[in-house]
Amino acid sequence: MLFPSMAFDQSVRVKSPEGHLRITQCVLSSACVCPYYGREIPGWRELGLEPETIYQLYRDPTALAQAADTMRGKPVLFTHQPVSAGDHPAEITVGSVTDARFEDPDLVGSFTVWTQDAIDAIESGELKAVSAGYAYKAIPQGGVLNGQPYSLTMVDIVFNHLALVATPRVPHAIIGDALPKDIKMANTDYLKDKRVQNMLEERVSQLQNGLDGSAHDANWLMRLDAILREDVPSKNTAMDSLARQRFAEWQTREKTSFRDQFPMLARIKVLG
Repeated sequence: MLFPSMAFDQSVRVKSPEGHLRITQCVLSSACVCPYYGREIPGWRELGLEPETIYQLYRDPTALAQAADTMRGKPVLFTHQPVSAGDHPAEITVGSVTDARFEDPDLVGSFTVWTQDAIDAIESGELKAVSAGYAYKAIPQGGVLNGQPYSLTMVDIVFNHLALVATPRVPHAIIGDALPKDIKMANTDYLKDKRVQNMLEERVSQLQNGLDGSAHDANWLMRLDAILREDVPSKNTAMDSLARQRFAEWQTREKTSFRDQFPMLARIKVLG
């Protein structure tokens, strides 16, 4: 059994040989409740809304899933502005969306940023998030989602662009950070190491046979940690804290079990 991939804190930011920045995965939108001024909502007058009153709108997940195709290929902009072939703001177009798919409850995708000023804004944290621009229809259908009441629902969503922003309306539409420069990653060839493959196969066997208690967890993690340490010359690796936690849990469990089985012996104190 081979394991072709394994996640170990890898960045979602990738630079091309030309210096373009590719964001391999990011939440672009989400089926959640968000606040909008009445004047921002299409057809607000017909719906009887007040322009300066804030309304809570629910982005319907079915409508969002159906709209995924309309996001692919759309321009990435420095700021929100409706675009079309006849009115294309080249001066603020900094990239394009390369993929979009619905992973309930989020619209997740990837995009590429071409211009250095936009790349600098992302890397500095000035523009750390994205916000989708789209057309939709609001219908007077209310409800409650995760304790948050809403009075209107978005349907018939069609995406127009993706904007780089400092603060997104969807709280988790954040561009993933790159790995800090002072953190060293293990050699990415570790999966080619037969010892690691054997360890992963052993772990699968443990899980299949119900051997996933704290003792087995700690032993397996510490042995894998020893292999990974060869490529990470630091005091701690990503496995250390979990291994210590599992081992401590096992020690506590063993001590408790011993006291329960041999209460008289457990009271004996060794003096010297």
